[in-house]
Amino acid sequence: MDEKILKKAFVKVKSDIENLNNRLENIENTLNLLISIKNNQKNTKNDGSSSGNEGVRSINHSTNNQSITNQSRAEHKIGQYTPQISHNYDNLERSDQSLSNQSLSNQSLSKHSLSTQKLNIQSLKKDLENRFNALTSQEFLVFLTIYQMEEDLKRPVTYNDLSERLNLTSGCIRGYVSALIRKNLPLTKAKINNRTLTLSIKSDFKELNLKQKLTNIYYDQDPDQTKLF
Repeated sequence: MDEKILKKAFVKVKSDIENLNNRLENIENTLNLLISIKNNQKNTKNDGSSSGNEGVRSINHSTNNQSITNQSRAEHKIGQYTPQISHNYDNLERSDQSLSNQSLSNQSLSKHSLSTQKLNIQSLKKDLENRFNALTSQEFLVFLTIYQMEEDLKRPVTYNDLSERLNLTSGCIRGYVSALIRKNLPLTKAKINNRTLTLSIKSDFKELNLKQKLTNIYYDQDPDQTKLF
């Protein structure tokens, strides 16, 4: 049940109540008119013959019968519309309860989804931490250098960039990069103009903001390491 159905039920109930009020008002007006006529007839002085009295009794009898008939019709009409109004109210209550249950269900699913997402991120971070702990000191150094240089240069890093920064040959850099990719580290290798190889850290990994933590892990492995950056 959605919000449109709930609104439709409200409108239907309101319409039924208005119709019932109008009918009751009409019936009340009719009864008041009949009572007024009856009272006027009682107060009228009749000096006529017995036929006149008979006429009054006839009118009174007719008035009483009509009053009873109108009252009976009113009760019938009220009884006729009451089940429908009750039915609409029941539908309205069910709709409201359904929406409430759906809202609670959505909240529960949302909380469960957030909880699952947090667990997945924590699991991913733990898995990555284990992978980095398995790296050699030089492999770790190459990865962190790529990370930092890419931020500094605002572009992917070339093998020559790394070679100059780390004072290593291009062959050594290639060997370390191959090891990083083989160990499923978040590193991307691409070619520019089918000639120059570039290296960059995967964007989804950067979103985890783990650079400082990785740097701490690197120094924990060997406290005598010189400052990286």
